[in-house]
Amino acid sequence: MQSDKALTVHFITNACDEGMLDTQRLKLFSKDAGFTCTNNVKQSDYILFYACGHLTMWDVDSVRIIEKVNRLKKPSARLVVWGCLPKINPGALQEIYHGSLIGPEEWSFFADLFNQPRERINHVFANALYPHVNSHSKSTSPQQIIDFMADKLHSYVDRKWYIKIVSGCRNCCTYCSDRLAYRWTRSVPVETILRQFELGLSSNYKHFYFVGRDLGSYGYDIGLTLADLLNKIAETYSNQTYQISLFNTSPDSLITLYPKIDQTLLSKRIFEIGSHIQVGSKRILKLMGKTFKLDEWEKTLLDIDKNYPNIRVATSIMLGFPGETEEDFKQTINLLNNLLFDRIDVYPYCERPNLPSSKLDDRVPEATKIRRTKEAQKLAKVNMLRKKIKRKRILSLKTI
Repeated sequence: MQSDKALTVHFITNACDEGMLDTQRLKLFSKDAGFTCTNNVKQSDYILFYACGHLTMWDVDSVRIIEKVNRLKKPSARLVVWGCLPKINPGALQEIYHGSLIGPEEWSFFADLFNQPRERINHVFANALYPHVNSHSKSTSPQQIIDFMADKLHSYVDRKWYIKIVSGCRNCCTYCSDRLAYRWTRSVPVETILRQFELGLSSNYKHFYFVGRDLGSYGYDIGLTLADLLNKIAETYSNQTYQISLFNTSPDSLITLYPKIDQTLLSKRIFEIGSHIQVGSKRILKLMGKTFKLDEWEKTLLDIDKNYPNIRVATSIMLGFPGETEEDFKQTINLLNNLLFDRIDVYPYCERPNLPSSKLDDRVPEATKIRRTKEAQKLAKVNMLRKKIKRKRILSLKTI
């Protein structure tokens, strides 16, 4: 339905891949509704900001962006803040923003805003990320350097086709703020994913990035699994050339699904798996609300490394969770010494409101968190370098 006036819309996001993909989806939806998208915030009638609230640093970044928008926008313009922050920590916005607080799954709000039937958004999909912005200072932290180098490691993929396959996560980690923004697990139907996959192939894309809070939660609400989806893709496009990234696959999902995934798919079609362990201490994992067996996860990764050395493996480490002792930290360090990864994100535990972890005793002092984080970051750089050398050696042996 065409809008009554040629209204303009400006989009902003400082969020993760899922937030950038959803922002692009909203942009396509607005254009389909007859609105004009503009990069000039001063000329916009609507400014739609997907605000990240995953960590405190992103709260601060989002507030800075809102303050800047408020200074630049024309008086008649309407600012809408949506995404994770409005649901995770709305208190961070109460002094600078007095409009609607829209969660990342409340698409009906935008259907009404653009005067469109609510079901119409169900037929709009994005396969590219909307550009990410932030207002951080020019200073660079050690972790930012590691993140930059890790991104460079994966930059050999120039053209990426993104497909969001699931929203939400069925796990209940006690520290995860995203669970406040995503209340339910919603899986995209297989047929819809296949149509997007085929469109990517017909557009000459070879690298497909599946997007979701936990890809392993796919199908939980529709009686399927991620393995079912992957095997269906392998069966449908057996003669095509493509590779798939599964960057967000929880450890328990990986343990369960790995044996069920088609072996040809694993050896030729999966080029990246991300399984984010957080710590190497079984005691702390229990406090985090994780129920999988650490030994089984390590065994799975070792099997992948042995049988599918072409698959790049990523993980993340969180230091300073409430109750973490030096012995717990040592166990995490031992894990990094025993397993090699292509990418390791290391960061300190960050307190977020309204979560079970915020009620735990034995808080780890900030100085201790910083020390442990820096030590793990140094080891992470060595670990990734060792994995890079190992991969080169394996590839060189294959060419002999």
